Amino acid sequence: FSLVVWFKTNSNNLQNLVGKRDFGPTNGHQYQFFINYTPFPGIGSNIISDANSCPVGIAAETSYINSGENICQGRWYCAVITFDGLQHKIYINGILKQSVASGFNSMSRCNSELRFGNWWQGDLIPYSGIMDDIRWYNRPLNEDGPRSRNLRSSPRLSEHVSFRGGIGSSSCSRLG
Repeated sequence: FSLVVWFKTNSNNLQNLVGKRDFGPTNGHQYQFFINYTPFPGIGSNIISDANSCPVGIAAETSYINSGENICQGRWYCAVITFDGLQHKIYINGILKQSVASGFNSMSRCNSELRFGNWWQGDLIPYSGIMDDIRWYNRPLNEDGPRSRNLRSSPRLSEHVSFRGGIGSSSCSRLG
């Protein structure tokens, strides 16, 4: 899979930008895209292996990667995450920041919703900022894909979504 997202945060706090996680008998955790998580500084990605049988609480292999650099509020970033069944990669502004062997060959396939601005329905660390040009692919982009996504220094903002999250909730409004 691949995820491409342009974003500009309003906060230097831990936040979840994109997630697939929920609680129930047929859904669970599958993916998380976050910023400013202390063990994994900067921009990060967490993929859950297909060894997860979906209900939350079942231990599963995970693959964490991160940019290793602090990010600044008020600045645009283009993040590209790819997973090809072997390697989990993160590109920031067209530059490969980390590539790690995942230890598994496919992601969890839970029925969780794909969420923007939070990780799961009860998320207490929602995103505060702007996201634009969000793309989720069911295939990994090749090396040229992440580089070509960063031909400009900021997205073309004809229409974007602004998130203003509060404790236990998040709301978004269309701007443009």
